[in-house]
Amino acid sequence: AVAVAFVAGGGKETTVIAGGQPAQAAGGQTTDGDSDAQSGRGSDAPVSVPLADITGEASFYTAQVDGGEVSFFVVRGSDGDVRSAFNACQVCFQEKLGYRQESDVMVCNNCGRTFPVDQVGVEHGGCNPIPLEATVNGDSFTFAGDALASGAALFK
Repeated sequence: AVAVAFVAGGGKETTVIAGGQPAQAAGGQTTDGDSDAQSGRGSDAPVSVPLADITGEASFYTAQVDGGEVSFFVVRGSDGDVRSAFNACQVCFQEKLGYRQESDVMVCNNCGRTFPVDQVGVEHGGCNPIPLEATVNGDSFTFAGDALASGAALFK
């Protein structure tokens, strides 16, 4: 099954809709149905983020995929393009520290290297954020469930 949690700047976390039904929030409470991402049921179910919600400030998400967590982020570049990546790199992923945004760069929380937001999803390898494939589907930015599952090993 796929479930998604949204973490905005400042550490605020919102549990979002999974399979069109209110997801369980921490402590077993049910959300009111307002969400920033939606998914269907099953590990191959797509996860969508409304394009209108994607800004120049990176938004971080955690998806439950087949019993494991997969972390990723989306951000709009200065050119207006939406960029997405796993919250991990090939070099530092074992530390499970991910990235943070400082102005127009993403910063590796392990080694401190910086990567321009406009290069997220373009540059590959090393400590660059690992690109996460997504498509524009109407007014949503959609991740295929198998694309999310492809990053599961990074977060074990």
